[in-house]
Formats: sequence, C-alpha cells, structure tokens
Amino acid sequence: MPGSLGKKVNYEFHPDGYIISTAGPGVEIDLEDALQLFEAARSRYQAPFGLISNRIHEYSIAFSVYEYLEAADDIVAMAVVLYDRAGFPAAKLETRYLKRTAYATFFDLDRAQEWMRERLAEAAQPPSA
Repeated sequence: MPGSLGKKVNYEFHPDGYIISTAGPGVEIDLEDALQLFEAARSRYQAPFGLISNRIHEYSIAFSVYEYLEAADDIVAMAVVLYDRAGFPAAKLETRYLKRTAYATFFDLDRAQEWMRERLAEAAQPPSA
C-alpha cells in the first residue's frame, strides 16, 4: 500500500512489517516528517517494524530523526539502499547515531528486503531463558 508525505517522501508498506521510503531530490527530512511516517507504520502494523530508506536521490535528514529512531522501542531496524558509491560515506556516518537499532547499507533493494525480514524475524523471537 503506497502513501506519501506531500512531495517530500513516497513510501510503501510491505506485509512483512517494513516500509520502503523514497525521498525526493534535495528535500530535508525533519522529525515532523519522520513522525508522520512512523505513526502511519504504527497504525498499519501494530507491532515492531523496520524502515528501508531507498536513496535514489540525495537529501538530508535531521539529527533528531536518528535520536528518535534510537529511542523508539518498536523500530527494529533501518536499512539504506544506495545507488551510487559516493553516498556511502554519509550512510556510514549514520552508524555513529544508531547503536541499538540494527542498521545496514546495501546496493541492492532485494538484498535489503531480505535482511530486513531476517531482523524482524529475530525481533519476533521470544527472549531465551
């Protein structure tokens, strides 16, 4: 099921419990934008979920979004899909902000989705005694 945050971000809900978001070129994603996306995911999934950032275009993300991601108990993982190796240093920098939230960078959307399904399956496992 697709949706959008105006002209800033298009997103698609996947039945496996994750969102693929694609931001427009040159946009700035602030916490308010991210909160709209996360609230839509919460109402859709009503369970822990993941986020795949499909970085077709260059754009910026406010630091407060990463702070929120780290504090949110229901956001299991974040994957970034790059289409140009020039974006890798910026994506690698994000690992400094995300310690608790599983994070990985990919150059293939299918592989990112496979990784996300694995993270969500792990999160659904009861803790071992």
